[in-house]
Amino acid sequence: MTDPSLGPDVRQATWSRADFADLLRFASPYRGAAMLSMLFVSLSVVLSLVAPMLYRGLVDDGLRHGDGRLLTRYAVLIAVAVLSAGVSEMMEEYFSCRFALGMMNDVRNRLYRHLNQMTVDFFLKTSTGPIISRFTSDLLNVQKVVSRTLPAVVTNVLLIGCSLAAMLWMSWRLTLITLVALPVYSAAAVLVARAIGKISGVAMSYGDRLISTLGEDFSLQGYLFFKLWGISPARGQAFEDLTSRIQYTRLQLGMWARGNMVAIDIVQSLGVVAVYYFGGLDVIAGHLSMGTVIAFATIATRLYQPIAFFSTSFSDLPTSVLSMRRILDYLEQPVVPKLAVLSSRDRSRMPSPAEALHSVVVDRVSFSYPGSQDRPALQEISFKVGRGERVAIVGFNGCGKSTLLMVLAGLQQPSRGHVSLLGHATEGLQQQDIADLLSVGLSNEFFLNASIRENLRIVKPDATDEEIRRALANSSCEPFLRGLPEGLDTRIGQSGLQLSSGQRQRLSLARMFLRSAPVVFLDESTSNLDGHAEDLVLEALALLPASTTVLFVTHNPKLARRAERVLVLDQGRVIGDGSHGELVLRSARYRQLMGNERTEPLGERVD
Repeated sequence: MTDPSLGPDVRQATWSRADFADLLRFASPYRGAAMLSMLFVSLSVVLSLVAPMLYRGLVDDGLRHGDGRLLTRYAVLIAVAVLSAGVSEMMEEYFSCRFALGMMNDVRNRLYRHLNQMTVDFFLKTSTGPIISRFTSDLLNVQKVVSRTLPAVVTNVLLIGCSLAAMLWMSWRLTLITLVALPVYSAAAVLVARAIGKISGVAMSYGDRLISTLGEDFSLQGYLFFKLWGISPARGQAFEDLTSRIQYTRLQLGMWARGNMVAIDIVQSLGVVAVYYFGGLDVIAGHLSMGTVIAFATIATRLYQPIAFFSTSFSDLPTSVLSMRRILDYLEQPVVPKLAVLSSRDRSRMPSPAEALHSVVVDRVSFSYPGSQDRPALQEISFKVGRGERVAIVGFNGCGKSTLLMVLAGLQQPSRGHVSLLGHATEGLQQQDIADLLSVGLSNEFFLNASIRENLRIVKPDATDEEIRRALANSSCEPFLRGLPEGLDTRIGQSGLQLSSGQRQRLSLARMFLRSAPVVFLDESTSNLDGHAEDLVLEALALLPASTTVLFVTHNPKLARRAERVLVLDQGRVIGDGSHGELVLRSARYRQLMGNERTEPLGERVD
């Protein structure tokens, strides 16, 4: 399969029988709405045939006998038939929208869930732009082709030209009478446009929120954050709530747009009544024949059909086919194998953090990125970390430190070997189960464009104000919070950029104190900080409970000195394991990493 981010190719422009089967599966839950839509379509057709039958009575009984009262009676009956047809068309549009919008809403939610189950590798290779386009323009293109069938453009152009020519040839006076109804339609169209404009503003606002949410959830940084903190299910529910609102707003827009079409249908039909009325008067006066009036009225109805067509937007079928193919390409992408959900009984049998002898066990783990099997990122790594131990992981850039954390957190599966967290083998756990055991801090922590309170509660939705206060105090956030105009309710901007690097790092630590997970992973948590901000973060780390196991990737000698153990990685292998002082004496590679720092001899060198 081609990379979906490259766009459609020749193969994508064609549909297979399986593609149609997929589309029918999405349509299946809305069979009832589809059948009701077809019912009202049939009713509208029948009602549209009632009027011509009444026209015949109007001509034969009213015009031929010169009976003005009978003429008026038929005119009223025709108006009732037209209004009934309009109600039927509105019901047709409602159920048609229920079918199309409901189906597309399911496709949208299915695509969101599928992307959430895909591997990290997909997001390493795919930018957010193509992902967002699947949810926006591609789905819109498909929605249009599903919701209505478009007439041929050439046919409608010819129909307008021929209708006007024939009408002018038969009677320029009746042609003017036919066209004079258009200002009435224009006045109604202004009211409809205002209503649509108002609802469109709401719809665009929801659209902005949709794009913003997708940008947050499926950027690499956001994807890692929600996975590592186990928030994906809650975010998925919030997304589905938002798409339900979008569905309702789009339904309103569809009804108003259909109202616009019904208005032009009513104007068209009442225009025909005017043709018959004034044409009838001409017949009575002997200026026109009955056949001329009937023919003129029939042709007049043909004139409005192309006008109605060109007053609405229509889909380009090949584009819609390509859009659906692009969506299906994403749905066909492989996902992380889904493991069985642990039952309450299984969870009760799992050892508690206090019972586990080791918090982390890595047994001969190797890992390679796709396409780089000849250059493994990790090679035969083994180590154990005791409960409550503080361990630093150091090494030059590209040695595999961050990859190791990804494997430990379950976001990447080792090609060989095993990983255990608190006595649980990660290959037998779902990502959510692993996330419940961890708090993870990244060098560029992810923040919502929301308040500080919301950014804390996202990792623990049921946190009390007192728990939040303690977490902020332990992470040294209170001093800078006092300077913010709205305190905890201050919005911190996209990615938290209204805060400084040090403030964002301390806020990240506040999440860890709030979550209070038994194992903490930190990836360059003091990078890009000045000396004062770094000291505040280190002081906050010292306040973590003694039972909390901490593994931190760092280049910082100050942080390495505070660790009980240091693991030295080089080209995907562990080449050193010991305290800072021991490794300074025993490992030339470690001294090089620490800037050739030296200390008193503690033993012989190991390299």
